[in-house]
Amino acid sequence: MDFNKARLLYLIVFFLYSGLSVSGQSIHVSGRVLQQNTQTPVEFANVVLFKQDSVFLKGTTTDTIGRFEFENLPTDNYVLSVSCLGFETKRILIQNLTESAQIDVYLNENVLLLGEVVI
Repeated sequence: MDFNKARLLYLIVFFLYSGLSVSGQSIHVSGRVLQQNTQTPVEFANVVLFKQDSVFLKGTTTDTIGRFEFENLPTDNYVLSVSCLGFETKRILIQNLTESAQIDVYLNENVLLLGEVVI
């Protein structure tokens, strides 16, 4: 009888510990922002992570080599929005994010020509 109690206690502790270790896992999304034509990094681009229902979650800017990172994310669907002055804004849908992901974002230049200036 003592053996069965010890076995039951062991199983309960095992399942409780297993549940804690699984819930302790966190997901990271990282990547780089690059110019589409030249493949050069885009410095100080705004990178914003929204939940799929457009609720703001986190935001950051890229570093001098175009890198960004979001840590400790729950499993969910997200929208990654990347914008920078002189470039078109890009939105990327991330569905069923269950593990860490590396996402490289390529931005197209947004060239605006101004009209003639008369002085």
